[in-house]
Amino acid sequence: MSYFITSVHLSIVLPLSLLQIVIICSLFIIQNFVQIN
Repeated sequence: MSYFITSVHLSIVLPLSLLQIVIICSLFIIQNFVQIN
């Protein structure tokens, strides 16, 4: 049961953290792009 909860927890947390990383990276890239132009 605890294994099931852990796997569900990971399946929710991992995509969220990946999404957060992608958003931060894109914001950083956009910021640099704006500074260049």
